[in-house]
Amino acid sequence: MGWHLKQTAWGQGYATEAARAVLEYGFDRLKLPVVYSIMHPEDISSARVVKRLGMNWAGHTNQHYKTELEMYQLEAHAWRQSV
Repeated sequence: MGWHLKQTAWGQGYATEAARAVLEYGFDRLKLPVVYSIMHPEDISSARVVKRLGMNWAGHTNQHYKTELEMYQLEAHAWRQSV
């Protein structure tokens, strides 16, 4: 899961609201066991969003965008306990 927003949309809650909808759809409709989110290490705002959603740091990955990224995850059982 990830997002790209224009700078004028930053800080408006759009990423958090959209991510919650994605998590709900992924866990409740698709029955996914886990959802991952990736971001550039310097993207502090996105890190705050995923932490607000209850996601946990899962390490680094270089599988996307040909660069090293931070990776967070949330398991379905943890999501269900938080809602």
